[in-house]
Amino acid sequence: MPPLDEFKIWDDYLDALRLTFEDALALGHIDRPIDIVIRQTQGLPRGSVQNVIRAYKELVEEGCVCILRPLISENAVDLRLYVDSAPADMRVPFIGWFGTEDALSDWGFELNNGGHPEEAATIASIMQQDGVHSTVAIIEKSLIGLHYLKFFRDAGDIYKIDVLGVIEVPPIEADKTQAIAAAKATGAQSILLFGFGYGTWGINSGMKSNNWVVPVYGATNYLACHFSKDWMEQLANVTGLDQYDERNAVGQQFLDRFSTKFGRRPGYYIPLYGYDSARIIVDAVRRAEPLSPRGVRDSLERVKAIPAACRAPGTWLKFGRYVHQGWMGAGFLVARKVNAQGTKTVFRGIIEPPTKLAL
Repeated sequence: MPPLDEFKIWDDYLDALRLTFEDALALGHIDRPIDIVIRQTQGLPRGSVQNVIRAYKELVEEGCVCILRPLISENAVDLRLYVDSAPADMRVPFIGWFGTEDALSDWGFELNNGGHPEEAATIASIMQQDGVHSTVAIIEKSLIGLHYLKFFRDAGDIYKIDVLGVIEVPPIEADKTQAIAAAKATGAQSILLFGFGYGTWGINSGMKSNNWVVPVYGATNYLACHFSKDWMEQLANVTGLDQYDERNAVGQQFLDRFSTKFGRRPGYYIPLYGYDSARIIVDAVRRAEPLSPRGVRDSLERVKAIPAACRAPGTWLKFGRYVHQGWMGAGFLVARKVNAQGTKTVFRGIIEPPTKLAL
């Protein structure tokens, strides 16, 4: 794997889309090239929801029949509300990269990193396996942080993890010295970080300032460690959740083709996410009746049993009527830890809780 400062994650993502579309055309799965129209905008937490809605409108006006993203739950819910109330000629199906189910609708689909309920249950299971029985939650003051916390409390009841305190921090970079001091005062065995990711900045320096060393757990905010060396440093020693599983033969075979085409072989989730996204688009476009936003929307619900490149072997891509979340399978997430040398160590996945609820 190349050094992180050489990573160009969006190049990896877009190249994966293009390669999959080219393969589909060459194999006759589609009868015309698929054009990719790009709009870059700054939504929450650093920008605004209005920017995201504006970009969506521009893509609709460009004639797009399906839209990939938005990325963050904070933006996705308001986008769903806009689309649901928009005139018929301004509705295009979107497949978001968010964790909240509140953005799902007739036009809102999801190919998410994890999902707030699933991630909360998985990390609670990992903590229980590590012998951790109490935690203090440091959450970004946002929809994402609050949703994670809500679902973690549910999971904590099953896996016997006590939440001894909740500390709210801004969803952007900020000093964490006082937040860590308050967390330390709870006497918790561990720290739980919930949010999009920027709220994790300063956690390690805050722990050092307070002379406090305990295990730190996150969710798919861990995935930001692939973005840059700075992110890797900020997430050092954090155990979080990943969707790259090197045992998945579908993913490894695609990376072989990717390497042959582009001369590089990224060993992380972004190109596989691009492949899975493109496979969904290909299936939706080729069966659309007609090739319009409405036709593609209806066709998305016919996407069934496509072997996924992301996640554990055996994971499927599947949509359906009232099923608008794309990945299905037991190996939904892989737990990993960022260590001081910048490498990742595979941890256990979710297991059955020690005691099951009576049915």
